[in-house]
Amino acid sequence: MPKKVRANVVGQKVMNGRIEVEDITSVDLPEISHVLTDVDVPGMAGKMSIPDPTRLEAMTLSISHNNGLNSHVLNEPRMHSFEFRTAIQELDAAKGQIGHKSTKFRINGAFTKVSKGTIETGNPLGSTCEYSVFRYEEERDGKVVTLIDILKGIITGLPDAYGRGRIIGDYRRVALYGVDRLIEAKKAERAEIDARWPSEDVMRLREEMADQLRALADLKTMAASYGFDVGKPAANAREAVQWTYFGYLGAIKEMNGAAMSVGRISTFLDIYIERDLAEKTLDEAEAQELIDQLVIKLRIVRFLRTPEYDALFAELGGTTDIAKRQEIAKKLNDMVTKDSMIVVPLVHRGTLSAHSNALGGVQINAWDSELWNVADWFRVK
Repeated sequence: MPKKVRANVVGQKVMNGRIEVEDITSVDLPEISHVLTDVDVPGMAGKMSIPDPTRLEAMTLSISHNNGLNSHVLNEPRMHSFEFRTAIQELDAAKGQIGHKSTKFRINGAFTKVSKGTIETGNPLGSTCEYSVFRYEEERDGKVVTLIDILKGIITGLPDAYGRGRIIGDYRRVALYGVDRLIEAKKAERAEIDARWPSEDVMRLREEMADQLRALADLKTMAASYGFDVGKPAANAREAVQWTYFGYLGAIKEMNGAAMSVGRISTFLDIYIERDLAEKTLDEAEAQELIDQLVIKLRIVRFLRTPEYDALFAELGGTTDIAKRQEIAKKLNDMVTKDSMIVVPLVHRGTLSAHSNALGGVQINAWDSELWNVADWFRVK
């Protein structure tokens, strides 16, 4: 038995629809990469690119062949549905045996071009076809581990929380751009769609765009009820944390919070925190408290899904009358804030803070000890 077994492909079969294509020499599977967003926060030494977990770059499939049986179907200018069936070596460490794992790749894409290759004496005349991919599915031993459908907006099986089947929105955009800019961008998209012929798909897009614009306006109104203006981008770490949470809060108010994840936001928030630390507008203890409070809020979303709450939430989803929806929403809110006797520790000060009028430089705040800036205190003459 070899000391090391690589995941070698020991057999393959290429199907184009129901037609088996022979003499395939190689298949270059699509490269899966997220769209990058440039972040340039004042105070940073340069720009930083952060991947957008909800969007992917264009994917391309390449198939090289020696013009064997049925290879002509690969060059047809149309939509293609491929299935690549492979057997891959696998070492069973417990049994000390080499086995084989079945892996299938199902890829749908549009033919874009063919490279006819090079004529060389004594060598086969090969060709390479390329396709623009809009659907990618990977199956291992009968289980689908990755599914990407660009047209339907489905991304599952990728690293992070995607593997747990969660719905992940890019809530960072609220902090990065501000809701006003997001609304402007969405209106520009809507204007472009309005210029199209009103087909069924276009009409559905118009309706979805209208819902998205209303949702963004509602998000701004909700934040204003808490005393915050999320129309503008976050100016510091505190606002970045709060703005991002507002985006998530708005989403879970409309959908099932138990099926939604805030995603990986640590790197994004760290940019603001590091800048504020460098400018000394935030210290380590305050930064930790910001994250602790955020985690507490996120955990509340996760654990407040009782059967009674779920039943009432389902009733809300099936109710169209505005007055009845408001009544149900109030009951849901009471279940969280009153009936369950849950304390949401946004700020808790067990003592009353005060200082003498003869003492200057005192800045009392809700996030630290009353003595946090004692070095700045002075007697008022």
